[in-house]
Amino acid sequence: MRYKTLLDLIESASQTHGTLSEKYQELELLVTSEKTLWLLEYLNRHEIRMAETFKAAKDQLNGFSDMSLEYTPEWSGRDLVGELECVNINDVDSILSRALEVDSVVLEGLRGARDQARSERCRELMQHLINMATDEQRRVATSLVKAV
Repeated sequence: MRYKTLLDLIESASQTHGTLSEKYQELELLVTSEKTLWLLEYLNRHEIRMAETFKAAKDQLNGFSDMSLEYTPEWSGRDLVGELECVNINDVDSILSRALEVDSVVLEGLRGARDQARSERCRELMQHLINMATDEQRRVATSLVKAV
């Protein structure tokens, strides 16, 4: 999918994280390991926070929502949620690896959009989103390393 405006990209990222959250909730019902259940609950909360971050970013656009972007991120055409279905749901390392990979794909997409942006204001907005996503990714990785 090609994004024509900054708003298109933000809404897609928010929707992607919301869908990932739903998938983690679904997987929670299938696991047998308490440790894996904890991980899925944590990842679910992470995806909810990321979706909310992108929704809040829409409010910060202040007239820039129709800013032209003409960008196709790496995750376009990938079934990120479907990729979660391919992991062994009772293997913490497998789930963690896939979750961090999905976050990295989205983050790289945001960086690419920033680099392709035509205006300084758009680059600044994209960098703000990247900073928020990076902070959240770092928080998840740190928390999970401590717990696992």
